[in-house]
Amino acid sequence: YTLSLHDALPIYRFLTQRGWKYVTGAEQGPDQRPFLTTNNKLMGFGGFPEPPKESAGYRRGYLCGMVRGDGHIRSGNYRSRLGVPYQQHQFRLALTDVEALDRTRDYLRQVGIGVTGFDFSPATATRRAMTAIRCSSRDTVRTIQWLIDWPSDPTPDWLKGFLAGIFDAEGGYNR
Repeated sequence: YTLSLHDALPIYRFLTQRGWKYVTGAEQGPDQRPFLTTNNKLMGFGGFPEPPKESAGYRRGYLCGMVRGDGHIRSGNYRSRLGVPYQQHQFRLALTDVEALDRTRDYLRQVGIGVTGFDFSPATATRRAMTAIRCSSRDTVRTIQWLIDWPSDPTPDWLKGFLAGIFDAEGGYNR
């Protein structure tokens, strides 16, 4: 059974200046309850559930979200200018968020993958500096490709990790 966002919305509630309000509700009848209107000011969204455990499934889901969200990974066959065939393997992840980059490096290290850090681009008047990690050996790139494969039956830990990774890669907090 898959719960869609539409199905889940009625159970969520938010703290407003006039107390807790559900996303949807009815003004009368058996479904009557306080619900959000355009006159409400949101104050919060309630408590957080128990934080996820850093299991192997969580870390793998995180890596999948992070690498698929912001990483660059490829392997290919090429020819030199002289026509000599060769293979090239590349993995790179460049971020402004050093904490997320360090977390990714640590999760890769825990499965035996070493990466090299480097300055990707300097800060400017309008952009933050970006740092990056990379590796280019065939075996490490193939292992990363295997790690970020979509699971046929993702566990709850994998799903939590994926959401955290994709948020670190694509989401953010901006004042």
